Amino acid sequence: MVDHDNASRYAGYARLKFDSPHAKVLRITMDNGKLNTTDRLMHAELARVWSDIDADPDVNAAIITGAGGTFSAGGDFEMIKEIIGDFESRARAWREARDIVYNIINCSKPIVSAMRGVAIGAGLVCGILADISIASRDCRIIDGHTRLGAWPPPLDAPPSCGLGGRRRGSTVPIKWLARPAPGVILQ
Repeated sequence: MVDHDNASRYAGYARLKFDSPHAKVLRITMDNGKLNTTDRLMHAELARVWSDIDADPDVNAAIITGAGGTFSAGGDFEMIKEIIGDFESRARAWREARDIVYNIINCSKPIVSAMRGVAIGAGLVCGILADISIASRDCRIIDGHTRLGAWPPPLDAPPSCGLGGRRRGSTVPIKWLARPAPGVILQ
């Protein structure tokens, strides 16, 4: 748990774990099994955590990472089946996806992502939208949202992509963010 005074703010989270590696720094660890798949609960938690961090006077910066050797393996199959087969589930997931993006962009605290293993889905969105995105050389970055009907922005269209710390005024295309690591797949 968080070792600062406002720990109760994060007590209601099940899939996200919190600790403070340094005073005023909150580390969020996605932790849902061996591959950190995003289920319905984690998706909802990723949508609301950034508002909680923004409102937390004991946090000056946040780090997001994944437990074990995997950052985020994307949506679990049960959630994906729900999204594909049920309109209400799809609408809920789209609202949460919107909230993930806007709540990260509107968070006044700097966010750093530490990606390794694979980075897919909602976890990838958090990792890429962070102010500073760090990926290990062997991290595989895969966007599977197109399989769910979401269209990714063009990689050479910085104003629409929201990458590279956009909320700080930067408009850096993803292909300029870092030298691609071996095995990186951008779809």
